[in-house]
Amino acid sequence: MVKMKPIKPAPFKSAAIHKRMVGAAKRTVALAEKEFDKTTATWDHKPAWVKSQQGISWAYYTVDQIYNWVSLGTAGPYPIPKAGPGKLAFPSGYKAKTTPNVVHSSPGGSFGPTVFVTGQVMHPGIEARNFDTAVAKFVEPWWIKWTSDAIKVGVRESGHSIGG
Repeated sequence: MVKMKPIKPAPFKSAAIHKRMVGAAKRTVALAEKEFDKTTATWDHKPAWVKSQQGISWAYYTVDQIYNWVSLGTAGPYPIPKAGPGKLAFPSGYKAKTTPNVVHSSPGGSFGPTVFVTGQVMHPGIEARNFDTAVAKFVEPWWIKWTSDAIKVGVRESGHSIGG
């Protein structure tokens, strides 16, 4: 005769998993912050960033207009009118400090002899750098690994893992 004895597991401790998941979120937002900082490393203009985390949800973003023009791009061409009397004056050349779809910032900026123009100039627009998607592409595998590890460790700490 086979004797059967029911297995009664201890109450599930979801707090153990939640604690580990919160830690994974903290690591992920810190990594995102580090990556976004690379996009403006050589900029004189430093955008203000907003970092928030509630439980396992996190956000890191800026509402800075200049940063968003560069990251999201602008449609061109569009006129830039001259304000006030006199002429518009600007350097004749420009080397971008950033590259589309790359999380990096290098030396660059305006150069060359000064050009003087009356009236307005036509700006060609800004090609989107897509910093948000480039950072997300880099951060996502880490987020997946860290949350997966958090679940495994949290389940073990909760007393409900199989095999140890």
